[in-house]
Amino acid sequence: MNNDFGSLLIDMKLFQNVQEALPFYKALFGKMKNSLAPFGVLFATKLTVALPFNFPKMLADDLTSKFTLVYSNLNASKKRYVFDGHKMLGQFFFAPGVNKLSSGFSVLTIGDVMSVAAFSDANCMADPQELVDHFVRINDSCMREVKDE
Repeated sequence: MNNDFGSLLIDMKLFQNVQEALPFYKALFGKMKNSLAPFGVLFATKLTVALPFNFPKMLADDLTSKFTLVYSNLNASKKRYVFDGHKMLGQFFFAPGVNKLSSGFSVLTIGDVMSVAAFSDANCMADPQELVDHFVRINDSCMREVKDE
């Protein structure tokens, strides 16, 4: 199995509400579609894997000391998976915590099923479910607005 992946680091900008944030992030992620940055990250990832363990660990320690949360949003498939004639009911995954990162937020969409998960060290976030509930409320609100248009 040969998978190519790399993590793109993005400074998340805070907004008062989702309606202000959506155009900003749509433009930001739209720029990435024509960017060479994902390829640079991919080859940097491959290079660090090829180096002796101590070098990538030092780089990861330095990098992860600057961030508090890893966010992962995967659009896995446009159609629900079917196994042995049974349509999937749900799915989950957790964004991988790396070195000093102690909190993660994951969104995974397969077909019309979206799963949201959060994990954290209790010192960083007492109740990760609050973050998930907040995201689900915002998502529901956005989806209602889209349906009303």
